[in-house]
Amino acid sequence: MDGLSTWGSVSYEVELYSTGKNILFAVAIDELGNLVPDIDSLTFGREPVTSDNQLTLTVGEVGVDNAVVKVSTTAEDPYIIGLAKSSDWSGFTDEQIAASIVYSGGEIFNGDQELSFSYLTPGTDYVVAAIGYQEDTYTTELAKAYFTTQPVGDVEDMDFKFTVENITPYGADITIDVTPETNLYYWYYKNAWMTEEDVKADIDMIIQNYISMGMVSSRLQYFKMTGSRGDESEVITSMSPHTEYRVIAVGIDETTGNYATPVFFSEPFKTNDVEEADIVAESYIRIYYDADELIASGYEEYAGYSGNAIANLTATVSGSTDCKDLYFHMATADLTDVSTYSDEQILVILFDYGFHNVDEVQVIVPFDKESTLMAVGLDENGNPGKIFRKKIILTGEGASDVDSFVPIYNSKPAAESSADLKAMPDKTTFVRAL
Repeated sequence: MDGLSTWGSVSYEVELYSTGKNILFAVAIDELGNLVPDIDSLTFGREPVTSDNQLTLTVGEVGVDNAVVKVSTTAEDPYIIGLAKSSDWSGFTDEQIAASIVYSGGEIFNGDQELSFSYLTPGTDYVVAAIGYQEDTYTTELAKAYFTTQPVGDVEDMDFKFTVENITPYGADITIDVTPETNLYYWYYKNAWMTEEDVKADIDMIIQNYISMGMVSSRLQYFKMTGSRGDESEVITSMSPHTEYRVIAVGIDETTGNYATPVFFSEPFKTNDVEEADIVAESYIRIYYDADELIASGYEEYAGYSGNAIANLTATVSGSTDCKDLYFHMATADLTDVSTYSDEQILVILFDYGFHNVDEVQVIVPFDKESTLMAVGLDENGNPGKIFRKKIILTGEGASDVDSFVPIYNSKPAAESSADLKAMPDKTTFVRAL
């Protein structure tokens, strides 16, 4: 409790953090700092927060390590929700469960919701609970629902079938058929010369790098984030030309994050040699706007981008060869020096973070700073044309009038592109258009 000392008549405004009885008191202090015995006090209270909201929890689809829970409400009043293993709340009263949710930082929602819970433990009983919560006060009865995640199969029965098709200089179409479909496993591609010990050592080193960077906290978290269940099919575009690879897969222990099976290998395959295609791809800023002017015009979704440009990024293609795949991108750095950033590195950026076969997107570009436009077109065999890169600097003076602004909702916003956690982090992983 903090006190305030002053002279004469005063007026204070204080924030009350709880309902119920509060006492305001005042006491005089003489010239020597002694308290005068007469104390004046005032007792007052704030009306408790109430709600007639009725919460209903319904469990939807439940998987091996995930579940969907629907929350139905009768009012828009806020409520807090939490999830725990049934054993963690065993013997708890409703009040204790509610306190546990608040203490563990449960999330607050309003209205009907459909929530997805991930990274759960297979074959485990769970309870999800919600209660009205406002101004540190519970405003409704506690609602609960129960479910059990599906169990995994026997790890000794795990088996993998690999299919590699449509090989190009930079990748291939990879399909993995796995049994049983419920078990967690990790897969990727590695150089064909690598043994089982080499593969495990390589994965371990990648995990340790991401742990040291603070991106994951443990082996198990890493595999939960990067692992798979059931059949997989993916188009890989990050291999090196004229290189022999094998696809690998290994089962993961879901309690420790250790390897639970030997490493399974596909047959070796070799990527094609590069033959430069006659494709000329160029990206450019068609038009851009001042984010501050958009915010002032009512586009509140750009409030976090004050001082930047909202730019329409697009690309053109020409040349004698048909372009099957077009990639373009913009990075908020100067990447035009080929001695520092090779064409191969630019391709990695385009393949991993670039916009693929779309007409136009909107990106956030800092004013008065160097940025780099990039683009490349691939023919039907995956051969790239000439790599395009161009340094630009946008200024506020060149921004267009906001009356012509039309929002574009990107299918893959560049600002939210994420690094491939299966690959070793390197100096290209920081390059993302904002």
